[in-house]
Amino acid sequence: MGAIGNIVNTDRNGQILLNKGIIAKQADLACFDPYANAFNESFNGAGRRDDTVLNGHVWERKYEVDSLCAPVFLGYYYWKVTGIDRIFTGKYYQYLRETVRVFTTEQDHSKSPYYFQRYGCAKTDTLPNGGRGNPVKVTGMTWSGFRLSDDCCDFGYLIPSNMMAVKAMCFAAEICRKASKSTG
Repeated sequence: MGAIGNIVNTDRNGQILLNKGIIAKQADLACFDPYANAFNESFNGAGRRDDTVLNGHVWERKYEVDSLCAPVFLGYYYWKVTGIDRIFTGKYYQYLRETVRVFTTEQDHSKSPYYFQRYGCAKTDTLPNGGRGNPVKVTGMTWSGFRLSDDCCDFGYLIPSNMMAVKAMCFAAEICRKASKSTG
């Protein structure tokens, strides 16, 4: 399970080191706005004032494929290490459906509602073409506006992020097939 598996472990008293609340919070926030990459602790309106769809809970809305993958990986590894599947609540399954919806929408970015522009910044901090990113053709991959570094993608089909998304969706399928649905 690699490095992520190491953070889901137990201490000498048998305490689980990864708090299942982190997974639930990430899934909840991804349902709130799957295109956002950073959130406020509360609905307080703090954050960036970019040209995009904003609300009081979103700090920044730079869409990155990897941001949607994180709760899948954390939930999967938590489940595999602990054997506890109660973390897969109705909200978690809603998050999985929302992730699939966004990944599918972004397979044809021309039909996407997402846009992002920041003014008075480095060109790597905003998307060209009126906030839509450089034009792309449909390839079967899912589009990403930004890389893990928060720099914009010159080419919207970021292969490493697509590889991550494929693995995340394989884990999500296993969660849906094998984990208990009694909690959601």
